Amino acid sequence: MTGSEARGETLGRVLFEPASVALVGASSDATRTTGRPLAFLRRSNFQGAVYPVNRNRSEVQDERAWPALAALPEVPEQVYVMTPADQVPDIVRECVELGVGVVTVLADGFAESGPSGHARTQELRKLVDGSGTRIVGPSSLGVVNLRNGLMLTANAVFAEADPLVGDILAVSQSGSMIGALVSRGKALGVGFASQIGRA
Repeated sequence: MTGSEARGETLGRVLFEPASVALVGASSDATRTTGRPLAFLRRSNFQGAVYPVNRNRSEVQDERAWPALAALPEVPEQVYVMTPADQVPDIVRECVELGVGVVTVLADGFAESGPSGHARTQELRKLVDGSGTRIVGPSSLGVVNLRNGLMLTANAVFAEADPLVGDILAVSQSGSMIGALVSRGKALGVGFASQIGRA
């Protein structure tokens, strides 16, 4: 196996089978976009470590919340950033410094939003360039692996209980398309293994 193949294999594992995840900006309200990932992960019995991070709260959804990534007892393999766009670069910089493998960014306000957003996108690219950190997003509703309970997503379609598990990986530029595939697939008896979707 070449070095690039080994790195790709490691990235694939961290993306779909992380041993630990952190939720930066996690909300106490499980019905909010920023509260859904924690609620979904707990409902799906994800077996990895889950660390809610919220600098303004010591508790989120009846769980201990940590003030910053640097305060966690370990470096999470994957981080879901759910803060406003202007806070994202600093968090990504911290992830790179810590050696986080995958960072998923929920916020929009990047390349699609004009010159300032384009500059922010370029900043993210520079931050991860040459590092071992990779970004999913921005404007990503998250990553799902139904086979191991990784419901690291803010997509409201997963509020429905018992999604069908199958063998299909769905990757879409549209989170609403992922939602339609999951809900219509279930109605037709078609299940998915994993999904990655943008907002």
